[in-house]
Amino acid sequence: MDRAGATLPPRTAITQAERDLDRAATLLRVRRESALDAAGRLDAAVAGQAAAATGLRRASADRSLPVERLDPTATALDRFDRLGMELRHAHDSADIAGVLAGEAAERQAEAEEKSEAAGQAARTAHARHDEKDEELRTLSASIGAEATRVLAEVADTEEAVTDAEQRVFEDALLGQLAGQIHRRTIEARDLVDAMDQQMRARRMSSGLTVGVGWRLSDDLDPEQREVCKLLERDPARLGPGQLTTLRRHFAARIKSVRAQAPEKPYRELLAEVLDYRQWRVFAFTLHRPGGVSEPLTRARHSQLSGGEQSVSLHLPLFAAANALFGSARPDAPRLLGLDEAFASVDDNGRGELMSLAKQFDLDLFMTGYDLWATHPAVTGCAHYDLSHSTVEHAVSTVLLVWDGTVNVADFDGTLAAALGSPSTRTVASHA
Repeated sequence: MDRAGATLPPRTAITQAERDLDRAATLLRVRRESALDAAGRLDAAVAGQAAAATGLRRASADRSLPVERLDPTATALDRFDRLGMELRHAHDSADIAGVLAGEAAERQAEAEEKSEAAGQAARTAHARHDEKDEELRTLSASIGAEATRVLAEVADTEEAVTDAEQRVFEDALLGQLAGQIHRRTIEARDLVDAMDQQMRARRMSSGLTVGVGWRLSDDLDPEQREVCKLLERDPARLGPGQLTTLRRHFAARIKSVRAQAPEKPYRELLAEVLDYRQWRVFAFTLHRPGGVSEPLTRARHSQLSGGEQSVSLHLPLFAAANALFGSARPDAPRLLGLDEAFASVDDNGRGELMSLAKQFDLDLFMTGYDLWATHPAVTGCAHYDLSHSTVEHAVSTVLLVWDGTVNVADFDGTLAAALGSPSTRTVASHA
């Protein structure tokens, strides 16, 4: 099409001829109007001359004019002279207008000739354009189907390449994501397994012990269970079909969560969808001597004795704290705070719990009513006994230190100083 258009003659000559024709027509119209105006003025001058001639004849007829008619006669003669001058000017203007009209007619003729030539050139150009257009349509009709097919194949190829690149990109991201979840899942599972071994190695006085596991939640559907099993495997060994399963699952989950909370930021949405901790639950097992075990449910827990109930609750807590402290430096504190510690637990049960804390090498900071760590399993403990005086409206404290065998009261501050107390809360006695 571009080559066919390039062979057509330019329209510059046609446009210039049309412009010259417009200018010539305008000039001819102006000059015709000037000629008409000059002819009108000539007619008026001729009429004035005739009137003056009539007056002159009358004046000549009356040669012996009275005195009182001399002035009007002189005025009429002056007027006649002026009309003659105007008549000469009118004749000159008429001659000039005639010349201009002739020139305008000649230019109009020239413009008409140019317009005719431009029209002929335009008709020739249109004819050539029609010929080229017909050739182009014939050529397009002959190769159009093939060109359309080739373009469609190119578009399909580009779309296929784009989809392939997107899948490669998504698989790479999905592989990294699956790798992180896989590593964290394995680390958490190994940590829980270590806790289970530590808990089962520490039996109660009755011979019972409690184990812990980290299993899939009962609320998961079959697809979620399949995804969790895939994430337990090394992502580098997952095939295309397994990656497609992961991609489809997470895309559906993101779409579902976004539909429920469209205003939630995308970062929070992904954090919720990819939180692997929601896919599993902790399950406790009660192990009896002889290898007999059963799930430790709420109903089964209520059937245990008071001491066993307390131990079964605190044993997972101590094991979790021990696992957490195990990731710290060897010289880091292993301090665990308990408020209202061992409430409703008898003295034997408290001794057993403190023995467990000793086995896990935990330092306990506890508050409670009538709480004493004076048990053989405890090698050392500092007690602060608080006493409230309703008379003096004051609270007094006494430090008592358990050395494994006996409690030693500190009434003079010696033990407190030995333990490093700055004695900033000591009130001097008044003599």
